[in-house]
Amino acid sequence: MKKSDNLYDIGLDIGTGSVGYSVVDVNGNLLKKKGKNIWGSRIFESGETAEKTRLYRGRRRLIDRKK
Repeated sequence: MKKSDNLYDIGLDIGTGSVGYSVVDVNGNLLKKKGKNIWGSRIFESGETAEKTRLYRGRRRLIDRKK
């Protein structure tokens, strides 16, 4: 990819645990930088639920209502 090339599109696929990306020119051809295609993905660790915090909050509110 040369600095004079201005027209390109970035495609993103954003999921709950990953992000995929690609860079293509206006004709839909995959672009290259340093001899490698510009596409890939990143995978993230899954998030944890807030179940424990939610239970504590529910108990605290129940105690407040009983008082």
